[in-house]
Amino acid sequence: MLLKVKGLLSVFAMVCLFSSCGLGDNEKFYLTNPTDKSIDVEIADQKYTVEPNGIVELNLSEGTHTMVLPDKETVKFKVFTNSKGGIINPTKSPHVIFTMIYVVDDKAASSFMPPTNKVLIDGIEYEGPIRITDAMFIDNNVYRCTYSVGEAFPEVLTTGDQNSKGNMKSKFFTKNEFVDFFNNALGDANYHEANKIAGGETTITEKQSLVFPVANFENKELQENANKLIATVKGYMDAETGSEQEKFQKQYHDNMMALVNSHKDYTNAVESQKYNDFVAQIGSFVGLGIVEL
Repeated sequence: MLLKVKGLLSVFAMVCLFSSCGLGDNEKFYLTNPTDKSIDVEIADQKYTVEPNGIVELNLSEGTHTMVLPDKETVKFKVFTNSKGGIINPTKSPHVIFTMIYVVDDKAASSFMPPTNKVLIDGIEYEGPIRITDAMFIDNNVYRCTYSVGEAFPEVLTTGDQNSKGNMKSKFFTKNEFVDFFNNALGDANYHEANKIAGGETTITEKQSLVFPVANFENKELQENANKLIATVKGYMDAETGSEQEKFQKQYHDNMMALVNSHKDYTNAVESQKYNDFVAQIGSFVGLGIVEL
C-alpha cells in the first residue's frame, strides 16, 4: 500500500511517497553530548568519553544508578522495569521531539493532527508538532518515540492492516540534528545558519515538574482509597528489582479500581475536580521509565 508522509515544519509542509509500517518503541538509552567539546561521564561505575556531538548507546538494568557528571557532581537516578529507554543528557542541552504523519493520501492527513507549537530555536520561529526539553533524563515512557537520536525517519513502513489510513511516529533529535533535518527538508543547507540570532532563545516546552500528589477528600472512603494508592506508589518508587516493581504495579491497579468505584456515584463538583487532578498526578509516577532521585 502506498502512503505519503507529512511533516509540519514552520510554514512549510514536507510530502514524500512512502509505503506504510509500524515499529516497536526503542527501549535503549542514549548518552548524548550535543556540544563542541568532548565530555567524560561515569554511569554505574562505567566510564564513558562522549565526543563532540557524539552519542553512546547504553543498556541499563532496572534499579538505582549513580552518574558522575563532567563537573564531577553526582546524580542518582532510577530505571524502572517497564522502561522504554530514552535520552541521558548530562549537559542539559535542548533536545527536540518531532512527530511525523504517515498517510495514504492528502485527504487522510486531516485525520492525523498532532498538537502543534510555535517555538524558537536560536531565535528562529518554527511551528509544527515540535516539543523541546533540556531535562537531564528524557523519558521515552513519556514521549513514546519510535526513533531516537542518530536514527532517521524511515522511507518505507509496512503494515498488515489494509484498512489503515495512516499513523504518527515520533523521533528524538538533538537540536543540531533537528536543524539539519529541517534544512535538508527545506532544500537549503544554510537556512538556519543564515537566519539564527547570536545568543537567540531556544524555547523549552516541556517543564520538569513532578509533584507527588496529596489527597484531601471530604469523602471518607475516597480518602482511604487515595491513601492506599499513595502508599502503593511510594512503594513502587522505592522498589529496586523488577519483581518488586511488578508487585506494586498490580497493587496500583487494584487500588485504582477501588478509588474509581468509590468515586463513581459521588457528585460533589469540587471533590470531583480534586479527584481528576489526583488521578492525573499519581498516574504520571507509575508510568515513569527513568527518574532523577
